[in-house]
Amino acid sequence: MKKITAVFAILVLICAASFSDVLGASNTVPDGDVICVVDDFENGNYWIWAGFDWEQYGAPKLCTSCRLSKKWASQGKNSMECRVCAWKQGYDESAFYYTDYNWDFTGAHWLVMDVYNPESFEFQIGAVFQTTEKWNWNQTAAVTVGHGHHTIVLDISNIDPERIKDVRRITIAHMRGKIPYDGRFYVDNIRVLK
Repeated sequence: MKKITAVFAILVLICAASFSDVLGASNTVPDGDVICVVDDFENGNYWIWAGFDWEQYGAPKLCTSCRLSKKWASQGKNSMECRVCAWKQGYDESAFYYTDYNWDFTGAHWLVMDVYNPESFEFQIGAVFQTTEKWNWNQTAAVTVGHGHHTIVLDISNIDPERIKDVRRITIAHMRGKIPYDGRFYVDNIRVLK
């Protein structure tokens, strides 16, 4: 029994240590109520990588896939693996992964997600909410993500109340990382908090 208890205690410490750092607009995960779990990636993949269909807005982005993965998860068995490849010189230095739905996030203050960067280099990550029938672009500040497991807290409280109640698209945005960036990162447990 002592061995089982010791092993359990070690596992709890390892899990706690792996998410000890919280990056972004808050030093800790806020205590606010969860309005919505946007995705925990346990029921399929509803995300699209924007490398082929956003060319009308400029050179192709640096992403080549987003898919379910069992290689890492902060909860459950799956996460979203986001692949980023170095494209030609002069191409956009960003990558977007997005999902469309109709959400009402009235009273929302935070977008929180767990991220794992297995690579040895840093990149920046943020989020974009496109809102209303005009698809207004509402972008958060970017957070620098180093190697390892992180909980990212992004402030969305400055989005206009009329817009936040009509969210049409949520985008995870990899922005202006080291070039060339050739690797993967993983995202899990995306949630919106009051």
